[in-house]
Amino acid sequence: MEHLEREIAFFKTKQSELARDHHGKFVVIHAESMAGFYGSDLEAYTEARKKMGTKTFLIRQCVRPEEEIHHTFHSRFA
Repeated sequence: MEHLEREIAFFKTKQSELARDHHGKFVVIHAESMAGFYGSDLEAYTEARKKMGTKTFLIRQCVRPEEEIHHTFHSRFA
């Protein structure tokens, strides 16, 4: 879970910039870097799984904090 917390913190530091430059897109964040931008959450997830397999990654929509909608998903991987 430590990796995911770092990725969330990284996203929060870049959120305003991402909302400005990629508004509405979905970003994949892995190891405190942006691994790609996609038009849908499904596309982001599919591409992230192809590239990273079972490694930890975060998918967030590039919107301002007041526009965010939160969902929590849990993986079966340890």
